[in-house]
Amino acid sequence: MDERELTLENKKLDLQAKGLRLEQSKARWTAATVIISVVSAAGSIAYNAWSAHETAQDQFATKLVEITFANDHADVGIQKANAMAYLLGKRLPSDLREKMSDPESFRKELAKRFVAPSGVLLSGDISSDEQKDLLRMYVAANPKDRQTVVKSWKAMFPPDQMWVDAFVSNLQKPEQQK
Repeated sequence: MDERELTLENKKLDLQAKGLRLEQSKARWTAATVIISVVSAAGSIAYNAWSAHETAQDQFATKLVEITFANDHADVGIQKANAMAYLLGKRLPSDLREKMSDPESFRKELAKRFVAPSGVLLSGDISSDEQKDLLRMYVAANPKDRQTVVKSWKAMFPPDQMWVDAFVSNLQKPEQQK
């Protein structure tokens, strides 16, 4: 009976060892499944965040382009684009910043795409009377801040440089005559 009991005990030990190996295997597969699920969820969350960011950037860029091109005159589009670049700075998408980094080539590109109602391509030295009136009124209402106002106007609307310089020199002539 001893030999039989010993054989029986060996078989029990073998069965228990197989059971332990099976449990270890189950534990590994369970851990692997959990890890794969967590990595998959993290990847999905990261992709969704990236996708939302890209969508927001695309919508922002589209809105900027809509605002810029929502007129029939190149100078107005250029002025809007320059104002956006001035106001938004680094928040502009990098490709738009690159395109607007050289104002002269940007102005020429926009001028190619805009046609005046008369059918003539617009150049950078055309500005509306309303803009001139607005600057005149603002400078008249704030004579102490004239230099700051003119400097800000030039920064926001570079194509207006020529008429703004003429405007400033005309303002200075009456002062010099006194």
